Order: sequence, then structure tokens, then C-alpha cells
Amino acid sequence: MHMEEFTREIIEQTCLDYVIKNADGNSKKPLITYRDDVITAADFISHVGAMVRDLRNRGIGKGCRVALMLPNVPVYAIAYYALFAVGAVVVPVNILLQPGDLTRILKEA
Repeated sequence: MHMEEFTREIIEQTCLDYVIKNADGNSKKPLITYRDDVITAADFISHVGAMVRDLRNRGIGKGCRVALMLPNVPVYAIAYYALFAVGAVVVPVNILLQPGDLTRILKEA
């Protein structure tokens, strides 16, 4: 494969496309391990799909800005991928922010 073809293939894939493509045939393989919880690729894709449906039902889609304020837990990755899948703009927000800083970030987003 030429570099140009490889680059085009990467650019045209979403992060979720990459997970799905690489999970093919390995869907039971662990994708995320957090403490005692293990999320397989199949579970991850299923959770993302459920969240995508919920986001769309709430009217969240392309161009919507959504603040994502969660600790570093598996649901963060699920929400992040789901928001990208619906075309939303993810605004990651630090959970340690003070209320004034949070207000400023949300207003500017």
C-alpha cells in the first residue's frame, strides 16, 4: 500500500470505525480493563451504540457542543466515542475545576 492510500484510509476512518475493524474476529478480547471490570470490544461497541441512540433521541447531533465531565473511567471512553459518532463536538472538562472556571469554560464552549 502506498503512503497516500494509507493516509487516505486513516483519515477517512473514525475512531469507532477503527475499533470495529480491529474487533472483527476478536470481539471477546478485552478492550478496556478498569479495576475488576473488563469491557470486551463487543461490549464497548454495544455500549457506544446504545449511547448513540440515546444522544440522538435527545437531539444531540452534528455540531452540538457537549461538555464531558467525568473521571478517567470506562464510561468516559464510551461517551467520547458516542459523541464523535453522532458528530458532536466534545468539550472535555476537568472534574477538579472550581465552579467559576467551569462556568467560564461552558460559556466559551
